[in-house]
Amino acid sequence: MQSRTEPTAFMAAAPYWRSCISRSVSRLNVENVVYPPQMPVITRSRTCGATNRRPSGPLSVLKNPIKAEPVTLMNRVPQGSPDDTRLLNQSATQYLNTPPAAAPHATESQFHVAVNAWISSLVIMAKRLTPLLFAMIATTLVCGAQTVVQLYAEKTLARIVELDRTMDGVLGVAAIDLTSGESLEYHANTQSATASLIKVPLLVQLMRARREGAFQMGDKLTLQSSEAVSGSGHLQEALAKGPVSLSVHELIEKMIVDSDNTATNRMIALAGMERVNSAMQLLGLPHTRLQRVMMDSAAARDDRENVSTPSDMARLMAMLWRGEAGAPEDCREMLSIMQRVNGAFRATLTDDVVVASKTGEVGGVYTEGGIVMLKQRPFAFAVMTSLLPDTINPIPAVAAILYRHYERLGRGNLFGNEVH
Repeated sequence: MQSRTEPTAFMAAAPYWRSCISRSVSRLNVENVVYPPQMPVITRSRTCGATNRRPSGPLSVLKNPIKAEPVTLMNRVPQGSPDDTRLLNQSATQYLNTPPAAAPHATESQFHVAVNAWISSLVIMAKRLTPLLFAMIATTLVCGAQTVVQLYAEKTLARIVELDRTMDGVLGVAAIDLTSGESLEYHANTQSATASLIKVPLLVQLMRARREGAFQMGDKLTLQSSEAVSGSGHLQEALAKGPVSLSVHELIEKMIVDSDNTATNRMIALAGMERVNSAMQLLGLPHTRLQRVMMDSAAARDDRENVSTPSDMARLMAMLWRGEAGAPEDCREMLSIMQRVNGAFRATLTDDVVVASKTGEVGGVYTEGGIVMLKQRPFAFAVMTSLLPDTINPIPAVAAILYRHYERLGRGNLFGNEVH
């Protein structure tokens, strides 16, 4: 057996070094470490260099369409850390784990193995912790770079939160600043019943089909008395006297302006339910689904509901404004029709403010989405509520909060100077 030399000072301190390396190695496993719930995730605006701050949870201020999701520290370091840690433990402690009684002596080569393993552990730790350190420093620096616009947005969100606390029901809000592209969102990704707000996605598909040559706006369609359904609109009364012939354009106007359910069901048959849903998918609005005709109580009882989210609907309204939901001239025509709707936003705001919107109302549900055409700060919006007492409609209160926010932003520049 090869002779061993006397233990060196390094080997005499093996238990100490072993505990240090073990503790350091154990710290490399950050798989289960996450930011605290209140830690904001920061993104940069691509338009003006300002930061976007999104606290985790239901309310947020962010740059559309950037999505901020909960972030774990494992997103910021190379993957495979558990395997590397296991290999490091094996190599770094291969000699040090030898029981002292069985190894009273050590050769020079074994001493070098232990030193090299120890140095390797420090190098690997440095590689693992450096990205994490830089991420923490960057987050700290950016967190402090809030703009006055963002701080004011937080106050606006606080007003919406307070409104939600006072109402017995569920509230979701999304608004998009059509000047900066930044969004205000509160429970904006909650999918809920749309009521007649679903008629806007239907309108979008009808305009697309018209442009593809499926029909012309002047084409006449004859409705039979058996097609009449209850709810909003006056066609049911006319059909009680006999068949009614109307153009596609007239039926579309009745569907949007009067929210006529009989006209809507005829337009669903013309457009095709699946084509409407496919159009929403193509526009990047996967949570928006037309799944039943109007006043189909049996389908509603089976949870076959027409659904969307405030985020989806606000983005669709912004696409109409930008001419991206179809041909630009078709988008302008759709907004022109929607300007004739008498919704909660129009009733709440001053007469000089132009509003294009669509409302919806069924049992326990009030919805509205559209564009408020403020001269200095136009914005798209969608408000969706559910599980409400039938006599309570919180949308006018939300309209006042959002109008106050964007009207105030329209007075000043990025730094809050009210420029005249």
